[in-house]
Amino acid sequence: MATRAGTMRVGDLRVAMLHYEVGAEHVYVTLIDEDGLRQSTRLTTVEQVAQPVERLAWMLRAPTRFPPSELTKTLRSFSQDWGRRLLPASELLAGYDILVIIPHHFLHDLPLQVVFIGDADECLGNRFGISYCSSATLFERAVSRNPARVGGMAGWRFPLADGLPENAFETPNSCCAAGVDVLGGDLRYAELAKACADRFAKGQVMRSRDQLKSSSAKEADVICLVCHGVTDVRDHDNSGLLLTGRPFGPYTEISLHLGEPFAFRDLPFSYLPPQLELEPQFQAHPLLAQLMTIAEVKMLVETRAQLVMLLGCSTATGELRSGDSYTSLAYQWLQAGAASVLGHQWEADFPFVAGWVSVFLANWIERRQPKAIAVRESLNQVLADGLVSRDALHLWGAVVLLGDWI
Repeated sequence: MATRAGTMRVGDLRVAMLHYEVGAEHVYVTLIDEDGLRQSTRLTTVEQVAQPVERLAWMLRAPTRFPPSELTKTLRSFSQDWGRRLLPASELLAGYDILVIIPHHFLHDLPLQVVFIGDADECLGNRFGISYCSSATLFERAVSRNPARVGGMAGWRFPLADGLPENAFETPNSCCAAGVDVLGGDLRYAELAKACADRFAKGQVMRSRDQLKSSSAKEADVICLVCHGVTDVRDHDNSGLLLTGRPFGPYTEISLHLGEPFAFRDLPFSYLPPQLELEPQFQAHPLLAQLMTIAEVKMLVETRAQLVMLLGCSTATGELRSGDSYTSLAYQWLQAGAASVLGHQWEADFPFVAGWVSVFLANWIERRQPKAIAVRESLNQVLADGLVSRDALHLWGAVVLLGDWI
């Protein structure tokens, strides 16, 4: 898709919510526009898509259990064939710039952004800025806490090409970043984290897991974590990020009964999976490989970040629980206070991430494009530049934005 030149006002962007419902027999979607007008569509039968959805979701949760060719084939079948049954007619979407997608039931795991929407090779994520949220309630909370919306943004302009309008809204200026490869010792992880931090006036590189719960991290505009993700299919709350930490952990003070403070060692909530083969340097003092789990984020992490970037494998992969509650590491950071979270729905390809993220940050920080537009434009740019092949959906299609689209 050709990128439009010139500038646009945020208020000129047309936004629609696609609210899905999985019934006993059919899958439905309701398109809700900015004026509250609704149009419901019956898409397909549950019988037609339940089995392929389950298979694709299982493969994306544990991609290393399948040959890469099989994953690519299954993902392409979804993109070009049966996934198209889960989108409303193209004429209903025509004219919109942003889609806020609220999945339901077994649809939470699906990467709708890679579904082809025309006869060409354009996918939904190439045409629209897309933001996902597990519920409309959580989306409303993410929007209400976003500092970028304070004072109203309808009149703010942002460029779709080079050049920054005079009335561009204030840029985020602080970032806490951490990057480490405890499995392979690849120094590029730390270099990418530092490069992200250096884009901000107040960039700070953190070395240990406990620092992500510090006051400076809590107040940071952006948090960027470049590391491996681990998925525990037996207890999803033990899924998390492979970071580093001090052997015995620092003491942290928590107020208990009647405000009485007690000091506790800040230790990981879970041991590392025993099958992991760690680099020797992360098996001894001063920094050990440690797992920061969903449970730990749920209990101890608070943030006011405009954006949390989880640049690791399967950080947006989740588990459906009772009452259509969907949990993942990315959603847990959203519930911890972030306005938006970037994650991956399956394995992250480091060379692609390293090449793409700099373009995304330039679009968002320097050109001040809303985050969903910045994701769309950066993906289109790196695909046009040949960073990866456009048909390599398994490399570039995993990126998702959760929460607020601005």
